[in-house]
Amino acid sequence: MWLKLDEVWDDPKAHDAFLQACHGAQNLGFAAAKYRGVIDSPRDDRKPFAQKRLGAIALLATQVLESAREEPCRTVPRWVTLLAGAFTASAIGWLIYALMH
Repeated sequence: MWLKLDEVWDDPKAHDAFLQACHGAQNLGFAAAKYRGVIDSPRDDRKPFAQKRLGAIALLATQVLESAREEPCRTVPRWVTLLAGAFTASAIGWLIYALMH
């Protein structure tokens, strides 16, 4: 698809289709590498557009990461609760023993 895009470089819809295909294939890194190659190439006429596309790729990648983010676990693990209970019971037992003797 990239080779075909090279032939119709001035068509924004072709670039959009390329980005959507890479996004759908979960391969935005490939698209970023291709546009980065254009920026690093000696052809100056394509660099500004390639830079804009890299910005679009960064935005898409950020959206992918945001949608995959999970909420942090807000509950105390069960083993911590049991350990705290055992410690408390031991401390109370020791206190009762110390007061009785």
